[in-house]
Amino acid sequence: MKLPPFEYACPATLNEAVALLASHGGEAKALAGGQSLMPMMAFRMARPTLLVDLRKLKDLRQIKVGADGVRLGALARWRDILDDKRLDTAHPLLKDAVSHVAHYQIRNRGTVGGSIAHADPAAEMPGICQTCEAVITAVGNDRAGATHAVLAADMGAGELQVMAQAVGKCCAWLDRCLVGLAVDREPRDLPLAHTLSPRPGCAADESARSVSTCSSARR
Repeated sequence: MKLPPFEYACPATLNEAVALLASHGGEAKALAGGQSLMPMMAFRMARPTLLVDLRKLKDLRQIKVGADGVRLGALARWRDILDDKRLDTAHPLLKDAVSHVAHYQIRNRGTVGGSIAHADPAAEMPGICQTCEAVITAVGNDRAGATHAVLAADMGAGELQVMAQAVGKCCAWLDRCLVGLAVDREPRDLPLAHTLSPRPGCAADESARSVSTCSSARR
């Protein structure tokens, strides 16, 4: 199916990207790997008037491992995570979850930021964000590119709507560009999360089941 008509821009800097996203009154979309957005546009579930291609923003591809946890750039691809040997010990749950993402063509193109922004209930990353209490960061067009950080648990506005509206002082994210997230080095209740089976096939259900099981175990 052909995509609906749209304008296209490929900015060279993050500030330029944010300005473009803010210029169309909430009708612009950031394009990372396109593995979620392109099918949504094909089925008319999304009809942005402008696509802002982020592929030139190399800094958003970084994966950083530190004593306080793991930081993933929004453009880090699933393949980058699977190929990073540091994550074998720094965050085995993340690496194990990503190995279940679709098939290798999707893993070669799909990105962390794209998965979080579209909040597909069948995706692995939203469930990881909830289970590991991730902190999501975005850069806005306000106050000279201020950075905003929000807990993943506070981001949900519903399936496929996570970036449509956030809570508290970050009340509107339509003119902001998701730049990355941070997850704890050792997620709480990791052993219980690993032993849950059989897998229901929906990250939202798996996350809810993890919370329920872990809470019961602590009583």
